[in-house]
Amino acid sequence: MELDYDAIDRRIREARKEMSLSQEALGEMVGLSTSHICHIEGGNTKPSLNSLVLIANALHVTMDRLLSDNTNIPYDPCKDKFLSMLQDCSEQEKECLLQAMIQIKDALRRKR
Repeated sequence: MELDYDAIDRRIREARKEMSLSQEALGEMVGLSTSHICHIEGGNTKPSLNSLVLIANALHVTMDRLLSDNTNIPYDPCKDKFLSMLQDCSEQEKECLLQAMIQIKDALRRKR
């Protein structure tokens, strides 16, 4: 199976625009030139695995989101939202949120 670079490029562009970042700003964040980011998004350059990881981290998205057309596991946008929400939390905050989510999930399932 070959990677669908057109889909990867499109997702990078979409995620960058969602964060209201220019290609120049993203390039600065990941140590790549503006023209290199432009070539990646335009499908003229295939990003390396290292570049994909740097870009995903800068855009606060998972590799799942960037590669979802290339796997048999469907992309789950809620997962990205949860992970993004947790990025600036302390370990204590993460544990509190986890316990709250467990209780909410249990309550929702009891209502069924």
